Amino acid sequence: MEKVRGKIFDVKLFSKLLVFVKPYNNTFYGVMLTAILISLFSTLTPYLLKVVVDDYILLKNFEGMQLIILLMILVLLFEVIFMYVFTFYANWLGQKVIKDLRVSVFEKIIKFKMSFF
Repeated sequence: MEKVRGKIFDVKLFSKLLVFVKPYNNTFYGVMLTAILISLFSTLTPYLLKVVVDDYILLKNFEGMQLIILLMILVLLFEVIFMYVFTFYANWLGQKVIKDLRVSVFEKIIKFKMSFF
């Protein structure tokens, strides 16, 4: 198997790419916010499950357990909604950046003289 050479992450190249993200700053920050919210919701679900088992099932408090289970369902619903929003807008942002990058490259290529080709 061939060994991979080079940098894993190139800061200079990434900063050049961020120039193409600049027109879509609101979407970029929205995608970052939804990613953070997804991580919070995904860690909240196991915690609520622990609370249900430790505080309600073991103590046989089934009335209070219903409230926590409803809260778990809401958290899972919000997680699904934010996952959809994240996927949709992250893909939309990626497509727009790729399109702008291709348009920029094409505009540079058509400025070359025919003798170059």
